[in-house]
Amino acid sequence: MKKLFLKNWRDIKDRKAQFGALIVLVALGVSSYVSFISGFLNLSASAEDAYGRLKFADFSVKVFSAPKTVVSKIESIKGVKAVQGRLIVDTGLYISEEEQAQARIVGVPAGSRPKVNDILIQKGHYLRGRAKDSGVLLRTYADARKVGPGDIIKPLVNGEQKEIRVAGLATNPEYFYAISSKGDIPAPGEFAVIWMAQSEVERVFQKPPSYTDISVTIEKGANRAKIIKEAEDILDPYIILETVKREDQPSAFSLNEEIRQNQSFAYIMPLVVLFIASLSLFIALSRLVQSQRGEIGLAKALGYRNWQIVVHYLVFALFIALAGSVVGYALGYYFAREITRLYVDLLGIPFLKHQIYASPVVGSVLMSSIACILAGITPAYASAKMRPAIAMRADPTITLAKGRTPLVERALAKIMPIPFVLKLPLRNVFRARRRSVYTIVGIAFALILTVSTGAMFDSINYLLDYQFYEVEKWDMVAVFNRNFSHDVINRVESMEGVKRVQPVLMVPAKLIANGKKRETAITAMEPDADFHGFAISEGFNSKDALKMDGLILTPLAAQKLGVKVGDKVGVETPYIEDRRLTFEVLALSEEMIGTPVFANVRQGRKILRAPGYVYNSLYLDVDPREGKDIKKKLYELPGATAVMIKQSLLDKLQELMSFTYVFFGVMLAFAFTMAFVVVYNTFTTNILERTREIATMRTIGEDRWHLAVIVTLENLLLAVAGIPLGLWLGARANEAMYASLSSEAFTLKAIILPFTYVWITGSILVVLLISEVPAIRRIFRLNLAEATKILE
Repeated sequence: MKKLFLKNWRDIKDRKAQFGALIVLVALGVSSYVSFISGFLNLSASAEDAYGRLKFADFSVKVFSAPKTVVSKIESIKGVKAVQGRLIVDTGLYISEEEQAQARIVGVPAGSRPKVNDILIQKGHYLRGRAKDSGVLLRTYADARKVGPGDIIKPLVNGEQKEIRVAGLATNPEYFYAISSKGDIPAPGEFAVIWMAQSEVERVFQKPPSYTDISVTIEKGANRAKIIKEAEDILDPYIILETVKREDQPSAFSLNEEIRQNQSFAYIMPLVVLFIASLSLFIALSRLVQSQRGEIGLAKALGYRNWQIVVHYLVFALFIALAGSVVGYALGYYFAREITRLYVDLLGIPFLKHQIYASPVVGSVLMSSIACILAGITPAYASAKMRPAIAMRADPTITLAKGRTPLVERALAKIMPIPFVLKLPLRNVFRARRRSVYTIVGIAFALILTVSTGAMFDSINYLLDYQFYEVEKWDMVAVFNRNFSHDVINRVESMEGVKRVQPVLMVPAKLIANGKKRETAITAMEPDADFHGFAISEGFNSKDALKMDGLILTPLAAQKLGVKVGDKVGVETPYIEDRRLTFEVLALSEEMIGTPVFANVRQGRKILRAPGYVYNSLYLDVDPREGKDIKKKLYELPGATAVMIKQSLLDKLQELMSFTYVFFGVMLAFAFTMAFVVVYNTFTTNILERTREIATMRTIGEDRWHLAVIVTLENLLLAVAGIPLGLWLGARANEAMYASLSSEAFTLKAIILPFTYVWITGSILVVLLISEVPAIRRIFRLNLAEATKILE
């Protein structure tokens, strides 16, 4: 075996470029696995560390208004660790005459830190003394608006500006992901959180001493469901609006979705890469075995046993696996740290946790070893089955092949004369069919990851365009914390620049079916309203479904509740106790963002037992030139808590997408690197197999550049078959990947535009031409005397 191991080493040195390419392929797969797995573990650890340090609530109960005495009652529940009551008010924030933002005022203890949902001061200081007319501002908003400690901000109180001095800038576990409600799109500079002394919130907003939010942490191992039930029993007299578990809290939910997507990428991408690597290794070892038939026959004739021959060729696979794992883990560990750092900065997580985890180390070695051994076992076994006498002859599949003119050549010859420079590569493609198939498959698999990553740009752009132009057919939306009637609508309609107003009643509700419950908000609208574009996949059209007093759900919401079109769903609201209405599901609408529920406004009033026409949201079509002035006037209306201009929201989102596009760009570079390695390995092996043939042609006087053109044309002919196959496989892989990434937060569709196919095809042709440069250089450097020797 020692001599066979020595032969292993000499073969590796002789084909170092080819083995190096295979090691790079495995390293790419391992590095993608390690970087994503470690990245999501780091991100999870960083978030959990921050949640622990800042005492993130295990659950919160939102009530209409509760006396402060409820805190001590809830603290007495067995298993409760700490309770913090807060008065929370949503309002507007004056920025300038042309611009306002959404603000959330949160009452906290002055002089002492909150027991639950603590605040981490990052600049300035915490509230001191009575903290009159001062507050702590959310860091992400402050950075976006360039606000610092000592500056004045102006929240709106009943439409009037109230000056508050910024004591400090901070973050908080409820707002790492700076959104006000589940399903919102983060827009830096559009949503501000201001922590003020509880007594100041009561004074400024003229509220009695009370809480609207009770946040609770529990002891480790305590029964959360039981504690929630007991807390709800205590708070029931004060109208429970919503109970939010930690994992359903808007920021935590969005952050968990980011982590989940990282986890999905961590398993999908490396599997694709390692599959391609193992296929390339299988092809390379199969061709190595064929090229070493003489050596295999000689070894067996000298007495080497079958298992020794098998081990000899498996050593190549294990060497590639080990070397690829070492290089891949080193790269993956570095990328994981950078990915975590980027995400932590983007999401506002204050603490970075980065460490070495056992699972990626073990997983990377196992994945690469299994992939390489599976790829190597068949060629290794094939080598052991060869009979010495037959193996030491030239390959019978070539020597006994009958020469014939390919059908394609015969068909072309009837149309035009075929020059020798094209005739030879055309015949080579059909003469060595196994080699041609290997090359076509190599080119196709090089395209899979390229198409999948390139399509990410199309899918994200489609999501934004579809959501903001096909679904959200409004220019501006205004949300209020109180119900209003037609007098407010008439007032808004009379504003200069307002073209049309569509009122909506947003109803917090719980959907119940088949023993399953789902907290949501029902958008109660007029059947003729068109501010929202529906994509009905099943059931009645949206107008008829609403006219018939039915519900419109998303397919995902229907699946979660176990219902279909025609089934009944129970509806409860926290505003009306001990009352459940039943509605029929009449349509399912595909939604790309969130899982909204829609009903007739008449049904919304019925849920709330409202005596007349009441609404709490407005969707407006406006003159874009008057948008900022209208937004200012809307914030001056009593109860206005959030006013958003769609174009401004889209512009902010495009800014946020810059990180995503950079990430996609890195992935695309990764994909093209892998494509280069795959194609390079394939072309190099082709030249190695044809060394004697090419050397013979050069010996009889064929020009080197002429040979280079022939090789290039042959590769291009094979690309004609490989590229369409690769595009098709890439599109299927893209569909599978996006299906695994879709969630309640958003649904991604696998969209690939024709232009994307064009530029990917052009790019892969460039990669192909670059990849064959080393192989052509090998032709130029051939030692003709050595290469034309015949071993029989």
